[in-house]
Amino acid sequence: MSSPTTTADGIASELASFCVTHGVEEVVLFYNGEEWNTGHLGAREEDVWLAMIRDAAQHLRGKDIRVSLSHRRESGPFTGGNRR
Repeated sequence: MSSPTTTADGIASELASFCVTHGVEEVVLFYNGEEWNTGHLGAREEDVWLAMIRDAAQHLRGKDIRVSLSHRRESGPFTGGNRR
């Protein structure tokens, strides 16, 4: 599996290109999703991921794409797994 720091630039560049080509004006970057990791991240792992998110956001903003950040696991109303 690739480390986030070795692929972040390429992924951000591809995402920016897609957004420009298709007229996408804003993206939401989700981070720290537990299901994407083996649980909660330690400080060192978190630093790597947050640096990747920061760099990706800067790259996208450099292409005039608005960026929102979310630590949530879903894009709809957040229930935290609770059933109502």
